[in-house]
Amino acid sequence: MFNKGKTFVTLLLIVVMIFTFNVVGIGQEAEEYPSKTITLVDPWGPGGTSDIMARVMAPYLSDELGIPVVIENRPGAGGQIGTIHLIENGADGHIVLTPSEPTIASAIALNDAPFSWDDLTWVTMLHHDPICLNVRKDAPLNDFAEFVEYVKDNPGTFSLGVASGSGPHVFCEYLKNEWDLDIIVVPYQGGSPARAAFLGGHVDGAFCQTASSLSIADESKCIGVGWSERSTLWPEAPTFQEAFPDETEMLEMAEMLASYRGFMVASEFKEKHPEHFQKLLEAIRNAYNSPEIMKEFDKVGQTSILWFSGPEKANDISAKLFEVMTKYAYIAK
Repeated sequence: MFNKGKTFVTLLLIVVMIFTFNVVGIGQEAEEYPSKTITLVDPWGPGGTSDIMARVMAPYLSDELGIPVVIENRPGAGGQIGTIHLIENGADGHIVLTPSEPTIASAIALNDAPFSWDDLTWVTMLHHDPICLNVRKDAPLNDFAEFVEYVKDNPGTFSLGVASGSGPHVFCEYLKNEWDLDIIVVPYQGGSPARAAFLGGHVDGAFCQTASSLSIADESKCIGVGWSERSTLWPEAPTFQEAFPDETEMLEMAEMLASYRGFMVASEFKEKHPEHFQKLLEAIRNAYNSPEIMKEFDKVGQTSILWFSGPEKANDISAKLFEVMTKYAYIAK
């Protein structure tokens, strides 16, 4: 005989079980990370050093996370366009920025950026890349001292291409203000277009970094590296210290303004999902430690500037860079 009461109870139990499973599934899905494609946002144009770093890391990071990892270039406003995109859309950790410091510190301290350090946090830095000065091979300049002397003898005639808001950009402005060097500083939206301008004859020199300047090695010579030791990438290039051993402030400024590249996320992501942040950190660490990836970095000339900092050291460096930028904020006026 058909038992309506028993049938109703059975159906009710089935509905409750289905609802319970769905709720659990939704909860599990919400806890999964990553749950969709990770986008590495490079705030510069394609072909720059941070863009190359991201493209080398992406497939290895994808293997670690078990999810596609893609690159998206969002250049503009000295790195601010890509940074703002991260802050506005990166709360769930699926958007990761590949910045090049000190451009963010520069944007906040010098250019009144619509964000602050509280909005951002490093996962890790992967690059430490000193600034350097490249000129044409036939230029009558062989070290930084000769460059300074030439500019003093020929004021307002020598132009330098730089990435807007970068360490080299700030250093050039420092030289103009503190050393009274009448140089023409031409900012571009990234190091790649600055070097392209140099190759096209639009500027007389390119002030960039040791690794990124390798792309113009055939058409240029490096006449100075802003570090205490010579670069293995440009072993023939004298350091700024060799040219001006007693100029302590200038040397400290040059060293501080090296480029630091890596991976950064929105602070909201780390604050709300610390376990997901840790998972991303470990995935980057494991990818970085892969023997195979070192071969890839070697192919693009980045091995000598690799450095895994971790989040604490990276954030500490950025804080110090911000202090430097704040101290010299007048150069942007």
